[in-house]
Amino acid sequence: MTVRLMDQILSGVTRATPNEEKSLFSTHPYYGELRDNKVYINEAKLKAEGSTGDFVNDMFFGEALHNLDKSSPEWYNRLKKAAENDPAVMRWRDESYNYVSGARNPHLEGALRTKEDWWKESRFDQVIGGYLLGGKDANVHTMRDWNKDYEGFGTGFRKELEAFRKELGITPKYDLFKDMNLWNKKILNTSKDFWTDAGSNLLEANKNFYSGIWDINKKILNTPKKIVNKNKDFWGNVAKGLRSGD
Repeated sequence: MTVRLMDQILSGVTRATPNEEKSLFSTHPYYGELRDNKVYINEAKLKAEGSTGDFVNDMFFGEALHNLDKSSPEWYNRLKKAAENDPAVMRWRDESYNYVSGARNPHLEGALRTKEDWWKESRFDQVIGGYLLGGKDANVHTMRDWNKDYEGFGTGFRKELEAFRKELGITPKYDLFKDMNLWNKKILNTSKDFWTDAGSNLLEANKNFYSGIWDINKKILNTPKKIVNKNKDFWGNVAKGLRSGD
């Protein structure tokens, strides 16, 4: 029986006990950590700062990615090769390293890491996790600034990340609010069309109505003229008859 890739990655680590986590986070208040194949998750800190949904499992998977080179060497090498052959990814790596000014390795008590060590030990799997689990609606609040459309993911590396995501069975999170916004937009446009048509029809109806009223008023106004003209003709004929009788 073939082991699923997700199970293969997760089976290589275990969750630390509550006491172990309490002990670590009392002196090192990280969000999460992987030590000796044990995943430490600071649930209280994450929840207090805004993480929601299934953030614990997302954190567990994210920390397990630190061991990808051991749990799935094939995928690790495939992704690493794609990343390091993609100029956009390497530019992003260099810019990020310069930004953190040689990020310090907490396990080495402040010793500075080289760019290569930093990339291998920390940033590389973080980038993978950011692509898979990040986004504005991410469960883990620290992942919400990640954007998988960012140019730093490159072209070749992005293609491999997509293949990796599908192999893991991770599907894009359903964006309910996006669909709701699209639906509301359709409703607003429908309403706009309705009232535009209704207004046009009402204006046309009013135009026809008042046009009809004007025709009636015109006929009413013209009626006395016709009566006067008829009376004029009548009395004219009478006068003519009287004169002829003389």
